[in-house]
Amino acid sequence: MPQFVPAEAPMASTAAALVLLFIAMTAVFLSLLVTLAVRTSTFLARPVVRRWLDRAAGTIFVGFGARLAVDH
Repeated sequence: MPQFVPAEAPMASTAAALVLLFIAMTAVFLSLLVTLAVRTSTFLARPVVRRWLDRAAGTIFVGFGARLAVDH
């Protein structure tokens, strides 16, 4: 972190401020990520959506297998 602290600024307080800013930004990001995951999980738990996801994943795996079989 010293490369982000200006030479004329007090090292300890400026570094502490940067650490607190990093913690706050991380907390906001992770909170948004958890909120998105919770909202998405209710949508993805629907049987129709799960069926389509299974079909899509199966198609992708068959494609990977076909490509692996063709490539030498």
